[in-house]
Amino acid sequence: MRKKDVLSPTTFWDEMAPYYDEYIASTRYKFFKSEDEAKFFNQLFKGRHLVLDLGCGTGRTIRLLSGRGYKFVGIDISKKMLQIAKRSKQGNYVLADVRHLPFSDSTFNAVFSLHAGPISHLKTFDEKLRAFKEVSRILKPRGLLFIDVRNPYRRDTGKTFVLEWPAGQKKIKTVGYALWPKDAREILKESQFKLERLLGDYDLKEKYNKGSRRLVIIASKNGGGG
Repeated sequence: MRKKDVLSPTTFWDEMAPYYDEYIASTRYKFFKSEDEAKFFNQLFKGRHLVLDLGCGTGRTIRLLSGRGYKFVGIDISKKMLQIAKRSKQGNYVLADVRHLPFSDSTFNAVFSLHAGPISHLKTFDEKLRAFKEVSRILKPRGLLFIDVRNPYRRDTGKTFVLEWPAGQKKIKTVGYALWPKDAREILKESQFKLERLLGDYDLKEKYNKGSRRLVIIASKNGGGG
């Protein structure tokens, strides 16, 4: 793969923005239905009012969960993704990097990131740790963290993987970096999180193993209060 063919994450998602919802609908829904996804997250976020979506894209998940009593904020590095998200008038959207979140300490009741999300664009352990520490900072004590990334033991993943998606008449590429279970446990501990569950998909009964499709992390921030 030639280096010049690989786009930065920001450029990749900007170019993908007009086609994102259609592409997700035609690919990801092979694995789960939107109503099942909504039911899963409604169960997960129950009783948690203010929720942050890391890498919200076009706001698809926020639209999916709107009208259920939550207040959503979404961040993304792509201006064009956020332009689409803002059309729905559901949720508040902010241009931001997960390593530098523009929110006060102990603001949110829950934070989530789906389908690899911004964590997978962070190359090093230290970059990932910085992001998790930022998330910990803006979460309230006992706040919920939900992170969904590719299982690094998948044949198409490994330490480094390529995202190649159709954007109109062309295909575009960017690079992702694995989050290994061992590293995830260490990062959570250093970021003041308690690991609650390690899942293999969007099912609370499906425990993670090396053959799982996803690596799904559910954790809570240490501390008292609510």
